[in-house]
Amino acid sequence: MNIPRLALIAVAVLGLGKLGHGCNLDLSLRAHSSVIVAGDPLFVEVTLTDRREDPFSAAFLVPQRNLWSARLSVIFSFLGPGGNFEFRETYRVAPEEWEGPEVVEPGQSVRYYCCLAVPPLAQWKDAFWREAGLAGGVELTAAYQVASSPGSTATITSKVWHLGLKARPDSELAALALWHQRATRGQVPLRGPTPVDFGLPLQIADPKELAEFVRRIRFSGELGDVLALSLRLRELFDLPPPARDEGNRQLLDYLRKKPDFVTHFGAPPWVIAGIYPEDIAKLRAQEGPPFQFLDADGATKSLTYDVDLKRRVVAGKVRSIALRYELASTAKAVEGLIRDLQANGPGRKKPGGK
Repeated sequence: MNIPRLALIAVAVLGLGKLGHGCNLDLSLRAHSSVIVAGDPLFVEVTLTDRREDPFSAAFLVPQRNLWSARLSVIFSFLGPGGNFEFRETYRVAPEEWEGPEVVEPGQSVRYYCCLAVPPLAQWKDAFWREAGLAGGVELTAAYQVASSPGSTATITSKVWHLGLKARPDSELAALALWHQRATRGQVPLRGPTPVDFGLPLQIADPKELAEFVRRIRFSGELGDVLALSLRLRELFDLPPPARDEGNRQLLDYLRKKPDFVTHFGAPPWVIAGIYPEDIAKLRAQEGPPFQFLDADGATKSLTYDVDLKRRVVAGKVRSIALRYELASTAKAVEGLIRDLQANGPGRKKPGGK
């Protein structure tokens, strides 16, 4: 997602998601992983809960479908060298999915699901993200702006989510830079799903050329998954409607199987070849939590990783893309997966990792 920058301006910032003056809102944020490769998408859920008991308490701006997108943001921050200064980037987010009532009332919650490129491709060379990489990661905080009293506003914030950043291989960075340069030539891609639908400003007018590029480079991490998924959606789009049923089944199988715990963090083939086949099979057969991943140096590591959250956000995104391009059967098929994942929502299943 190419998210515009925005300076967060508010009369007051209240920590831990609490707001007084006659109402009591809680704001929480969780992401699917505690570590990603730089440039990967991060799949995020933000939950806003109204803990009031009195429906007639002082008026305030409740979340509604036509209002929340202008008031929800995510703040990325890290401490500078020596811990003396905190550097921040604030992004207005447009959630792909809303789960909950149209208007929140006492005791109710709404959840927003969004996909954030960390960092956005166009900002990889910005000083903030260069320094964040040197610092080893960033901290995420969700912020939601509300009316605290007539004529004034306040911003409630969530607790911090700590996110580690691993460096992306130089070969992938060079390929992405070349691809981005090609995308600025003014070519108009054919109608249909592309990586742009996942917030990646990467376009090649010829879908076959795009597919060959992605398969040749074999990008690591979540970025590789998203690019492969965009190709699958493109292939579905190019099929006549009567022939899409089998492709839809394969798409759902693909969404249920990710991630690949062996290649997720870019372990090269010669590293994988040095691992006993029985250990590789055990990694790929994990049902977790917790989950073990194979690192690029051949070691295994355990990290906070919520498979169901990732699948929920990706499924919602795929449904939105399918509806945009009139892939009705694909949207309907993915809705079944979303219903299954909603049954494992917050409070009903413990996230992965430790």
